[in-house]
Amino acid sequence: MDLRVTSQQVGSLKNQQLTHSQKVPFFLTPRLGELSNKNNSKRLTDWELQDLAVQVFRERIAKDGHQLMSWNGDPRVNPSVWFVGASGGPEWVLVRAVRYPEKEATEPENMTELKSHFDKMGFSGHFASVAIASADDPFDPDAERNGNFVPLYRGCGMHIRYEGLRPL
Repeated sequence: MDLRVTSQQVGSLKNQQLTHSQKVPFFLTPRLGELSNKNNSKRLTDWELQDLAVQVFRERIAKDGHQLMSWNGDPRVNPSVWFVGASGGPEWVLVRAVRYPEKEATEPENMTELKSHFDKMGFSGHFASVAIASADDPFDPDAERNGNFVPLYRGCGMHIRYEGLRPL
């Protein structure tokens, strides 16, 4: 599903949350079209990027029928999300976001310590990588090398890639 939004429709979108309906090979929906002029917009901060990734994950896990227990969009807080898993017990998720041209987020350095801590309490853990790119990005295959990619701006369209949970 590819949604394109005109600048006249921005007002009606301000209170809507991002949703997606299916997995696709690289980027998930939505693709919201240009919402504002990049010249008047500010770049997405690391905190905003992480918060967006947690929002994408929350919506997906809720759509899959799981009950959310708590979440936090602060990149310094681990885990990012707690939800009721298939077994009926609490499970935790470390959500990490990356900006294109990176395609996959890396686990935090203290992942082994976190996993060990929660394993002792009997809680299953997961890792979720969310990659985000500008809707205007040319997707140059050499973007990491030559810097040919479009930064993420507040209010502008984005492609979102989330391919599911990876058990820890």
